[in-house]
Amino acid sequence: MRKIIVIIATALFLVTANQSFAAIELIEKKLVDGLLVHSICVDGYKFLHAVYVSGELYTQFVQVYETKNKKTQPSPCEIKNKKEK
Repeated sequence: MRKIIVIIATALFLVTANQSFAAIELIEKKLVDGLLVHSICVDGYKFLHAVYVSGELYTQFVQVYETKNKKTQPSPCEIKNKKEK
């Protein structure tokens, strides 16, 4: 009986653990010298996703920061298509 409860609890944990809820919107997409660059807004903050297109597959995902009043802060962005619940 204990094994069944442990198996059910583990299965429920694994099913629900990988769920994430974030508002994501593509801002811009450009091809620069064989590098495909996506500017993405995730939950109000700007990120860059770069993929090297020709030759080897290379990908990088970084958050954009800016300096305001001599302080470094994540760069904000607005999501245009917010879905209200």
